[in-house]
Amino acid sequence: MLWVTRPRLHLDRVASPWLVDRFVDVDAKFDFVDEGEDVPADAIALTIPGAELGPLDADGSTFRKILRKYSLTDPVLAKMADCVEAGIAISLQKDLPRSSQKDLPQLSEDLLQHAASLAFFAEGMAVLYPDDHENLRQSFPFYDALYISMWANYGEGAPGFPEHPRKRIDQIQEARDWTAFFGKK
Repeated sequence: MLWVTRPRLHLDRVASPWLVDRFVDVDAKFDFVDEGEDVPADAIALTIPGAELGPLDADGSTFRKILRKYSLTDPVLAKMADCVEAGIAISLQKDLPRSSQKDLPQLSEDLLQHAASLAFFAEGMAVLYPDDHENLRQSFPFYDALYISMWANYGEGAPGFPEHPRKRIDQIQEARDWTAFFGKK
């Protein structure tokens, strides 16, 4: 299926295609349409104003809208949606002290750190990879890694992994076939 979003990617417009590719449509193809340009009839619109899976609004981020539409109930993905929304708020208001930031979701300190990392990562990737297709290709492994890290801490029945980083990494690697999990060939 073809999925389209606006060009000049940023946080939600990278996280949402990752979510689609990894959990909704493993054969997804992504393309970009400028504001005001018609969405191809055979495409699903993401983060385009007026679309069912439109940009951040009172119903949440595009990422969260995808979770609802496709009944994705993985608690790790829900935590990632929280981080995406907080990352958007941080990105839009990053010059303000945290105590005065409006609409910043109430998250634990560690999830706020993830959110800030997402905001800064998205900006850096947009600079490094101004070609949107390349930005997506280069960003997806980051979101895979974020999912794995969050799964280890927040996943349903998340095992208690050791504190030592090397032992923790070894056990997380052994816990799942991550390549198969993400549908990579």
